[in-house]
Amino acid sequence: MRNRWHVYEFMKAVTLETGKPPRWEDVFAAFPDVSREEIGEGVAEFEAVMTWGM
Repeated sequence: MRNRWHVYEFMKAVTLETGKPPRWEDVFAAFPDVSREEIGEGVAEFEAVMTWGM
């Protein structure tokens, strides 16, 4: 079962490939089997790491 860490890795991969993070719509489309709460946790982890790097 996929979880927040899969969301985090997806966001990281898209950002590295395109230079910008994916839109919320793209994240939800990529993870239809993951709850919005779990997606939110993955996004929060990603945003925290991006903030640390700045």
